[in-house]
Amino acid sequence: MTFRLSTIVLASLLCAAAPAQTDNVVSIGAGCTSGIIRPFLGITGTPRPGQTLTFTLSNNYPVGTIVYRNCPLWLGASRTRWGAVILPCNLAPLGSPNCWLYESLDIEAFNTGTAPVQTCSLRIPNDRGLIGAVFHAQWLVPILGGNPWLLTTNAYAITIEP
Repeated sequence: MTFRLSTIVLASLLCAAAPAQTDNVVSIGAGCTSGIIRPFLGITGTPRPGQTLTFTLSNNYPVGTIVYRNCPLWLGASRTRWGAVILPCNLAPLGSPNCWLYESLDIEAFNTGTAPVQTCSLRIPNDRGLIGAVFHAQWLVPILGGNPWLLTTNAYAITIEP
């Protein structure tokens, strides 16, 4: 199943977003691993007004690994600060060594997919005023009874293009 963010919520995030970068979809950092699990964020689609982007959480969960069914995809306006937190932020003090938060956690988009692949679709509002706006995306993957208890994926900076 897919989850669609409301036009108003997405537009408010994009209006607060940073200035445009030169590339339209830029990967940031790498996902962390628990030794046997390494989640990865992929994106398909073109970041243009009126178009749909599909965010995919894929991984190499071994058969029998117990994970939460609904992992949150986070969208954020910044990759330098989240409130008082300087980004990227190492989550080792929270029990997730070598896991990094690369973006602010401004909008949480849940999905109803299950491992090993989950998706979340986002339709960009058909508003040419959003061209040049930048937002960021990263999955957080809670592991039931795992150590670490939370894994993170790589992140992306996405610029809305004409």
